[in-house]
Amino acid sequence: MQNFFSYLSTYYKKIIVISVSSKMSGTYNVFAQAKKSLSDDIKFEVIDSKQNSGAQGLLVMRAAEMVDQGESFDTIVKTITDLREKTRILVSVKTLKYMVRGGRVSKVTGVIGKITNLKPVISIDETGEGIIYAKGFSVKMATNKIFKHLEKIHKEKGIERYAIVHAKADAKVKEYTEKAKALTGLDPIYTMDISAIVAMNAGIGTVAIAYITK
Repeated sequence: MQNFFSYLSTYYKKIIVISVSSKMSGTYNVFAQAKKSLSDDIKFEVIDSKQNSGAQGLLVMRAAEMVDQGESFDTIVKTITDLREKTRILVSVKTLKYMVRGGRVSKVTGVIGKITNLKPVISIDETGEGIIYAKGFSVKMATNKIFKHLEKIHKEKGIERYAIVHAKADAKVKEYTEKAKALTGLDPIYTMDISAIVAMNAGIGTVAIAYITK
């Protein structure tokens, strides 16, 4: 990271990093340590997104748009920091075992989930910790709970944009896209396969929807 940021600093005097939740990964601390190696004339900010995956991606996309629009460094940092509170991800997983293995949820929760054949909806709380947001005993039930939540949020606050990410779950993506578009009147801002490292923690068949409210 020190070498990478040193390379960037030969071309840019302002750098913004939007990291995965510090409660889920040591990456944030790696960035923060690497920052110390740079010259004081480099304006550098590491933002803990308190999110991951598609939700983190929405924040990165918004920051990139603001850069293109010529917004100031400080304005971008403040806006993204504020937007964390308006951003959320809801993940439908078939099993908790991969999240337990990766430390995303506790072993106790994983054992309970296995015993009850739980098909949970995983989310992230305001501190950046992974939580079970809702419980279902089938994937269909979990999906219904996700969209009841989205309907409630859209009525109360309005969903400005959303994204859908998945691990080899094309059929579910089609279903999510159709339901989300009917609900919000918007197409997803992006739809994509999640990275291999996230798939390892979530499992094949996982699908998630992330959003930012108005």
